[in-house]
Amino acid sequence: MKFPLAGLIGVVALSQASPLTAQQAGPTNELGQAVFAAQNDTPLQVTAGNAIQNTCVDLAGERPNGTPTGDVAEDNLSLRCTEMVSTAFGLLDSRTAPNTLGYSNEQLAEAMQQLSGEEQVSKGRLATESSNGQFANIGMRLDAIRAGARATAGGLSVAMNGMPVSGGNAGDDGGGWGWFLNGALGTGDRDATKGEDEYEYDSYGATLGFDYMYESGFVAGVALGYSDYEVDFESTKSFVTGSDLTSTQSGGGFDVDGYALSLYGIGDVGPVSVDALLSYGQNDYDNERAIRYRSGAGASGTPITVDRMLTGSTESESLTIGVNASKVFELGGVDLALSGGLSYLDLTVDGYTEKDRLDANNPTPSGLALRYEDQDVDSLQSAIGAQLSKVFSTGGGVILPYAKVEWRHEFENDSDAVRTRYAAYNVGQDKADNTDLVIITDEPDEDYFEVGIGVSAVFAQNIQAFIDYTTTVDLEDVSAELITIGIRGSF
Repeated sequence: MKFPLAGLIGVVALSQASPLTAQQAGPTNELGQAVFAAQNDTPLQVTAGNAIQNTCVDLAGERPNGTPTGDVAEDNLSLRCTEMVSTAFGLLDSRTAPNTLGYSNEQLAEAMQQLSGEEQVSKGRLATESSNGQFANIGMRLDAIRAGARATAGGLSVAMNGMPVSGGNAGDDGGGWGWFLNGALGTGDRDATKGEDEYEYDSYGATLGFDYMYESGFVAGVALGYSDYEVDFESTKSFVTGSDLTSTQSGGGFDVDGYALSLYGIGDVGPVSVDALLSYGQNDYDNERAIRYRSGAGASGTPITVDRMLTGSTESESLTIGVNASKVFELGGVDLALSGGLSYLDLTVDGYTEKDRLDANNPTPSGLALRYEDQDVDSLQSAIGAQLSKVFSTGGGVILPYAKVEWRHEFENDSDAVRTRYAAYNVGQDKADNTDLVIITDEPDEDYFEVGIGVSAVFAQNIQAFIDYTTTVDLEDVSAELITIGIRGSF
């Protein structure tokens, strides 16, 4: 295996700007320029082109006259990047170069999309969803406690989400232990943007909690939650009509299993009910990233097909704290609950290194595996909500339907940067900047709404049950729906 592009790359003048600067300023070398000339190119694709050519130059310098070093992964990485850079040279000025892929500018840009590892940023987004889901589950319990839904041995005192059936609020007489169990089933999808790929997910979760009401009416509790997300990235055809050489997305996905331990408390401060929640969570990820492209009719050298699946595992840790205040107003036969709160999330996704899935068709490492650094996510959100509910008594019990809306505002709405590099490229720190690939996330939506409806029922033996449906509204590229079913009681 030879790398005849080494001499050609050696005469290329390269900018040493960092990848983040390159993404903001545009292309800094031939591969970046060729991608920049494509229709519908994205800053991510241009940044990938810059970083890949910079990597290729360094690799060529280690291979005089194109001689392989014997490091299979690094040699394969050098060959793959040589093909990309040769293709760019040919597109820019019809320069004759070996190992071209026969691509248009658009197809070259799509290849950069697959090599960039932008799927990584979705992990932080889904970890945030997981944390918010656990908060929502415990929030439903706090709503019930706020309205007196404890069904204590001293008498029936039951409510759901701020609507009292009998009894009153957390400051009324009563006490002892209560428990709750919630199960949730969700689904959602995210549209493709210039910075992130399209995906859809299914989620499952459960939360079990126990709390104790003191004579003062203050309630303290602890809850353990579990969540599971199954994320599938779409396989999307090429932007170029009729092309099957590349694609805008080539599939893959990841699974997230997470646990959260939460402490919560609620009590009355004058006429207002105030609650607080502290939660620590940990998620485990199993990842698959697909890379699929092949050379076209105009290619030079040996025809190539790249069809690789790269895998990896990592974990994340999160700490969430929230405070909320609410008050219920009686409006004839209907109750109106108003609430306002603030929550803060600090999340870190640990860095990790991908590995090739080897088989008979791919017996050696591709050299395309990436090494990701830690990803940090911060979220500070306010929530202002309103809920209408009404009691209906029947011969078999009490039914409480309700409707709710909540406006959420994100204060930490800046984009984040995730830094990665090719794992096969063993480079000293002095060369790290211009070969790193920095993935810039989309800015989180600053404002959005959560809208829901639900119904709860009171049964004998101090047991209550409910079902709740919630959906997000006004998120720019995301849709999400969640169904939660739960039971509560006391002992």
